[in-house]
Amino acid sequence: MSVIQFRRMGRLPSADSYPSPKRGQSWQRDIPDDERGIKFEIDRMAKYVREFRADPTVVKTARRVVQLCRAKDKHCEMAALFTWTKGHFRYVNDPVNGEAIQTPPSHIAEILTPPDVIRAVLGDELIQQMSGFGIGGALLAAPNQVMARGCFRDSIGGPMWHKTSGDCDEGAVFLATMLAAIGITSRFQFGGSVGPDGKTPNWHHVWAAGHDETSGKWIDMDITEERSSLGWSYPNFSVYGHVEIFR
Repeated sequence: MSVIQFRRMGRLPSADSYPSPKRGQSWQRDIPDDERGIKFEIDRMAKYVREFRADPTVVKTARRVVQLCRAKDKHCEMAALFTWTKGHFRYVNDPVNGEAIQTPPSHIAEILTPPDVIRAVLGDELIQQMSGFGIGGALLAAPNQVMARGCFRDSIGGPMWHKTSGDCDEGAVFLATMLAAIGITSRFQFGGSVGPDGKTPNWHHVWAAGHDETSGKWIDMDITEERSSLGWSYPNFSVYGHVEIFR
């Protein structure tokens, strides 16, 4: 059944009816630009968190990120995951007239690219040329260090080959999944600014929030804004609501 027929029927298929993409795959689906399309996207975001929270790569990475926290210190673990994901995430817009959500394991693969993958992508000839500038050999020998300057260096938190990217949807899914991987309940917060009439939304935004078991409060965790910190949210934002991922 086509999307046009679903529009006429006033409904869309459930996000759960579509299998999540595997490594190296992508799914493309047309969705209407209205409330039904928004709901479909939200459902897919929650589905990714539920599905990939137990992925071995996600669990292993999340555990390593929080390994310096004291056992059962959930606030420290939330702070560590927030800092790590924000430091390795760069905001970039979706494709023109399209919505894209990258899976959390794919984000991690981009961040933790091993030397053999770098060699396969760049090739020995280009690496030798880069070595003339003092970066090729170092790139393969110690990819976790900042080894370059100028245009090769990212000023936020590491070299460019240790970044992943996406828009607010993808950032929220990525962080929420990392939180869920170590037993921290997460949800999605929605908000935005309004126009001069005080009612019409100017633009929308979504971010993750983690549940602090000690205080019982939800802590805003927006990794897509450079000035953000743990608990920060946009000034003068109207929060439209939230979506529970685990019901």
